[in-house]
Amino acid sequence: AALCAVTCATTGRVFDGVAAPNAIFLDVYASPLMLATRAITGHSIHIIGFIPVHASFVLHRYGPEHMGGQGDLGGKIEAEAARLGVTVEEIGDAVFYRTEGKINKVPGLPLMYDWEHFPQLLVTTGKIVVSDFLKLAYNGLKECDVGFSLSAYDFEPESIDALKSWFAEEWKKEVYTVGPLLASKPTTSSVAPDIKTIANGNGNSNGHSNGDPSSSEIQAFLEKSLKEYGEKSLVLISFGSLFWPTVQEYVEEVIEALIEKKFPFIVSYASQFAKITDDLMDRITSSGCGLISKWIPQKFILNHPATGWFITYNGQSGVLESLDSGIPMICWPFEFDQPLAAAHLSTNLHIAFELIEVRTGAHGMQPVLRLNDRAPQGTRGAVGIEIRAVLDACRSAKGGGAPAECGGDEGEVWEGVGGGGGWCREEGL
Repeated sequence: AALCAVTCATTGRVFDGVAAPNAIFLDVYASPLMLATRAITGHSIHIIGFIPVHASFVLHRYGPEHMGGQGDLGGKIEAEAARLGVTVEEIGDAVFYRTEGKINKVPGLPLMYDWEHFPQLLVTTGKIVVSDFLKLAYNGLKECDVGFSLSAYDFEPESIDALKSWFAEEWKKEVYTVGPLLASKPTTSSVAPDIKTIANGNGNSNGHSNGDPSSSEIQAFLEKSLKEYGEKSLVLISFGSLFWPTVQEYVEEVIEALIEKKFPFIVSYASQFAKITDDLMDRITSSGCGLISKWIPQKFILNHPATGWFITYNGQSGVLESLDSGIPMICWPFEFDQPLAAAHLSTNLHIAFELIEVRTGAHGMQPVLRLNDRAPQGTRGAVGIEIRAVLDACRSAKGGGAPAECGGDEGEVWEGVGGGGGWCREEGL
């Protein structure tokens, strides 16, 4: 077929025609683009669906009931909207967040109550319809010709095996594990010296007069921490580019505990919802052991010998980066695949602590099954007691690579992810 040039309607630029691709890679949450592609090409072009979340979450949120799954979220929302005579936007999140104390059994995860999947009240609650986005993935999983999970087999083998089984049984297609997408080791141990992140266009950082530390300043802080406190002493705190706790005093209590116990630490506050008061900023900078920045070279920090622990929200990228660097985690999950990963890391793999007292919201205040139905107290005092106990345990485990009181054998995970070996055991890819 003749190759047709394409002209940009906005700029008038003409792009030469190219041959049709043999395959297209699309995120499963971009299922409308899959349907648009099918409308143009039929099935002549293979669609490879990227699955950018932990496999256990895919099973729970979209899988069959016998695997602890919820099935087609979009279909359930549409059925409920029709029953009540309302729009899907009006009822979508009510369906998504509905709980009844049901115990979920997802392959590869400890038993969990359904409300444990929502441990935090999100800063976006009531501002966006979460289900509008989440429901897209089921059609993406169904429509793609093959799935590419960005997880790692060594991290969640039982969940990945179940995911493969579901795809084969229901849709007669394959899922391959191709993650994590990280640089091969060894990597260059340096960062560009001239990178500097400013929070907004007027040069202020979240209302503060001075900008964030440059990458060279972050590197200097790491070297200073290594010299003064030793290897595996520093705690990195990051909730990614979207999430931030709704109870600011919990963040303040954790930082106070780090300063009190003389842990060097770095705080990243990339989220637009992050609230850093002038008092907290001053407290961190005057402590002598803390650094705060909107931008951080996360993988570089995790690879640095000064770094010992990572307080994380447990998104897929951060978890896999941390494991690849051999850094155990202190879990502060919010929603989606994060609480599932936190339960797996702390209960099954014994390479993380999970903070329970930081939970918020109606669901977050409910009992935790694996803790003998213990529920959070919902106070700053309880957060303070918990984080100080965790930090003491971290210090006693320094150099050991895992929480001291956990007796499980985490050796296979560390060998597969952080010990320089290969992650992906996929064959025939």
